[in-house]
Amino acid sequence: MHSVGKIEFPNFTLRTLQNRHRKVTPPFPPMTDQQLQSIHEQIVKGIQKYFSETRLNRVVVGVSGGVDSALTLKLAVDALGGEKVTAIAMPENGITSAENVMHAKKLSEALGTSFYLQSINQFLLNFASVPWSGNSLAAQNAKARIRAILLYHYANSQNALVLGTSNRSEILLGYGTKYGDLAADLEVIGDLYKTEVIELADYVGLPPEIAHKTPSAELFAGQTDEGELGASYNEMDPVLKRIDQGINALVERGLPPALVHSVFKRVETNKHKSEMPPIIKIKKSTSTPSPTTSEKKTGQKSQTADQKKSASKKKTDKTIKTVLDPEYSSTPAELVSPPETIVDNRQTSLTDLSL
Repeated sequence: MHSVGKIEFPNFTLRTLQNRHRKVTPPFPPMTDQQLQSIHEQIVKGIQKYFSETRLNRVVVGVSGGVDSALTLKLAVDALGGEKVTAIAMPENGITSAENVMHAKKLSEALGTSFYLQSINQFLLNFASVPWSGNSLAAQNAKARIRAILLYHYANSQNALVLGTSNRSEILLGYGTKYGDLAADLEVIGDLYKTEVIELADYVGLPPEIAHKTPSAELFAGQTDEGELGASYNEMDPVLKRIDQGINALVERGLPPALVHSVFKRVETNKHKSEMPPIIKIKKSTSTPSPTTSEKKTGQKSQTADQKKSASKKKTDKTIKTVLDPEYSSTPAELVSPPETIVDNRQTSLTDLSL
């Protein structure tokens, strides 16, 4: 593991594993150090394995100054070293807070990664000239998709792997933009619920200013995850963790009915965001088309003519054989020895035909 020392600006200290403390209050009993160590090791090995299989040069992470991208960046560095990791901050000037940009930059510097700062404002201007009427949803999703385009532009240019920063709570709730922040080559923390992300962030030594920051995608001024979702992750994670039990079972366990129904509805409505687009299935015929009525009649006539011709030929052959071999007709069929000829007894099946 790559340990990191103190960062030189007020109230921002990246603590090592030997000098950490927890402020998180998860809805479940906190995980033990052994559990957190196991999770950390599994993720690090997972990144290393996938990276080696792809044979790419480096990885890139979109950093926002929040805990999800910060933890993803830290885990990437633990797995590959800072020299193979690039962080890109993509703020919207006037919306993204200066503090978040500073946190993203300082963390990247402390971890020893490459860092780029690219505003998205200039790209947003082009959407003002589209020949249709937009709305706030389209505008917000465009921001997330522009950031994804920038990440993949870098990835394609530098032969890099895009690491996703979505956690399991967001993925289940569909709280993300399709082909935007949900676009990635590998989801690093996608199997961790939000409250678990915070626990692991504390464990690996991320500053509390980042680990316990109020979650926000900053798609508009004053936006927070909890404000949009209608509940905190501390409230929603207990429902998400037991979602397989069903609505009735969770309500019977004492969880708020309104919250349970809201979470289930959101999960069902947005499940398409974590799935491949549906494909329209087509039945493809592999047999010869059925003949028409006229074709059937013509075929029947031809068949009858062929049968008559074949029967006539057999009768003629028999007559010739009788003339040439007088014993042919006087000897019972079962006593006649078969002629010394090679006969092809193979039967042709449908699988032998080229249809």
